[in-house]
Amino acid sequence: MAVQGIVVQRGVGPRGVGAPALGQGSARAWSDAFQGRERELERLRCALHMLSQGDPARMLVLGETGSGKSRLLDEAVSNASPARVAILRGRALEFEMDRPFGVLVDALDLRVDSLDPHRAALGRLVLRARDPARAEERHNLVRRIVELVDSLCCTGPLALLLEDMQWTDVMSATAVGAILEALSERPLGVFMTSRKLPFNPAAHDLLERAHPEVERVELDALPSDAVNALVRSLTGGQPSPRLARLVTGAGGNPGLVITLLDGLRDDGMLTVMGETSDTDTTEPPASMHTVVMARVSRLPDRCQDLLIVAAVLGEPLEVAMLAAAVGRSVIEVLADLRQAMAAGIIAEVDGILGFRHELVRVILYKQIPASTRSIFHRRVDIALRIAGAGATVVERWQTLTKAEREVVRHVVAGLSNREIGQRLFVSARTVETHLSHVFAKLGMSSRVELTGAVVRAEAVRDRPADKPGASSNGKNGHI
Repeated sequence: MAVQGIVVQRGVGPRGVGAPALGQGSARAWSDAFQGRERELERLRCALHMLSQGDPARMLVLGETGSGKSRLLDEAVSNASPARVAILRGRALEFEMDRPFGVLVDALDLRVDSLDPHRAALGRLVLRARDPARAEERHNLVRRIVELVDSLCCTGPLALLLEDMQWTDVMSATAVGAILEALSERPLGVFMTSRKLPFNPAAHDLLERAHPEVERVELDALPSDAVNALVRSLTGGQPSPRLARLVTGAGGNPGLVITLLDGLRDDGMLTVMGETSDTDTTEPPASMHTVVMARVSRLPDRCQDLLIVAAVLGEPLEVAMLAAAVGRSVIEVLADLRQAMAAGIIAEVDGILGFRHELVRVILYKQIPASTRSIFHRRVDIALRIAGAGATVVERWQTLTKAEREVVRHVVAGLSNREIGQRLFVSARTVETHLSHVFAKLGMSSRVELTGAVVRAEAVRDRPADKPGASSNGKNGHI
């Protein structure tokens, strides 16, 4: 169901210039590509259509940075039709979290220089509301803002698009909550976007305790077919196995995929031959390093240090192992991990912690000087050996990641690091890193020892059950 004739009164303007957000992608790429969000787009368009008929709409779009929240709103309001809905749009900014009514000042144009005398008067009240001693005036201003929105609804259906609400200030959250409650029967649509883990108390109170009628739309990682379609639309070719493996590191984040492809193109490392797009590198481009490190640098120093060690340690991340490697308590490490999760760098899937995007882990790892990296490797190696001292080889095998098991399989087949890297589309150095983790986890020190252990385990697995030494419980140590 298409919505046509949306009247955009204001848009989000550039209110600050800084480093690009992690996975945000470039404007030029987003303007040409929209893949994998058709179902979510239809839900927004249906809500806007109902709003154009006079019915209220309440929707919260949740997703990590680069998942396409703003792009989804753009698509939803991009069509034109006889139905007319006035749209006001604002965005909360991280560095303005202490500015009262920030997102509503942006959306409702509550500025002292506004051409509307009523809005200009409210703008002056907003400036006075910054004084902590004027608590009563702030609450009166909430009432005035609700009245303004109500009056706007009298002229026809109105949609408020409020973006990045994870950064909302306390008074904006209070006012939006009041709008949702007081104007629930008016032809008003409130469409909010936010990250999934709002660590700002004001945002948490608003988003996690939102009214039951607020419909939630979650933007999960794009499936592989949608990612391939996105790559095709941006490059003009089907991704080669090498490019596809590099893109897989984006974890289905469309903005991160776009940032990656833009960087490869700008560095001259993206080629299209016939119907295939390819790259001659297995490493993310330099521009992605800038984007990722700008994001990480906003975290506390101790959290940054932990992420660096985590990048060396590999996945899955074990809290006790991390604590041993950095010399901190488990409680301290958990606190730092929570901050990294809120920033969208670490994620928990099915109870397992890891980097949300493999590309981010690789970039963090590459930032470490070789001399420092070796120190962390030794720390991790010691921690792994201590932790695995009492475990059997089979138990230790269960701690290997999928990538590490692939490396072991090729080592047993007799391939060199370079040959393994070519098979897995990674560098020989990455293979070496995986192998060092395998040795540490299994308590081994050489390829010969590793190959022998795997061969012995295979022999035990293939032994008939009635032969001496066969497992009586059916668990025969399958590696």
